[in-house]
Amino acid sequence: MTHPTTVVEQIRKYFAYLFDDYDFDVISDTHFQNFGNWVVVLQSNDCRIRFFQDRGEVSVAVGPLWSPPGWQAGPWFDLTVITAFLTQGKSTVEYESGKTERQLKRLANILRPYCDQICELFQEKVFQQKRVELELLRDQLDEQFWGQLTRRTQD
Repeated sequence: MTHPTTVVEQIRKYFAYLFDDYDFDVISDTHFQNFGNWVVVLQSNDCRIRFFQDRGEVSVAVGPLWSPPGWQAGPWFDLTVITAFLTQGKSTVEYESGKTERQLKRLANILRPYCDQICELFQEKVFQQKRVELELLRDQLDEQFWGQLTRRTQD
């Protein structure tokens, strides 16, 4: 299990560009008893980024500033949806389990090239224009995922 302060330190280490180049700050750091799960939310002048570990798998999601500041409130769009949206489906993120630090390092490398586009996409005016497209893509990807999972369990 990762010690609470270590998670934020690791995020600051691997995602230093978010703090240095995009002026993100940690706005919440929540740790749960079950499975060592945690959630850390960062915020800039453009958007929020949520890091979430559930049963050993770390995921990243992005949300607009106007949504309530809690980690549960949304809308949140997973990095898988964001990268597919920004690349017209040419790139998607596959999550991997393993050591938290290794996952954070990998996700930092995946997120970095998209930061400018993500910050622009989640600015209020732009997000309002693109929200429906993002939600449709999210729903399509969820449907594909659950369809594949269902087929695997039936085989």
